[in-house]
Amino acid sequence: MDNPAGYLYKVGRTKARGRLGRKTPPLPEVQQPTGESWVEPELPKSLRSLTSKQRAAVVLVHGYGWSYQEVSDLLGVSRSTVQRHVERGLSHLREDLGVDVVS
Repeated sequence: MDNPAGYLYKVGRTKARGRLGRKTPPLPEVQQPTGESWVEPELPKSLRSLTSKQRAAVVLVHGYGWSYQEVSDLLGVSRSTVQRHVERGLSHLREDLGVDVVS
């Protein structure tokens, strides 16, 4: 190798470009419904009882309609981890709110 410093510079620049090119998907606009309240009154309290990662995953996936992949990119975890956070978070919310889901 004639120029090891140049090689190292190029490798670092290439890696930095990959990281700089990643952008977080924008939050979709949420329209407020008119009339009757559309939120379960106990939901905010129940959401606060979740872990921060479970809460973020549940709100982004079910509240904002993000995909598991978009949430995994944002949180820096794998897609399966996001799925696990959502499943456990929803299970906890259902139990806390006394909601039975019939399949």
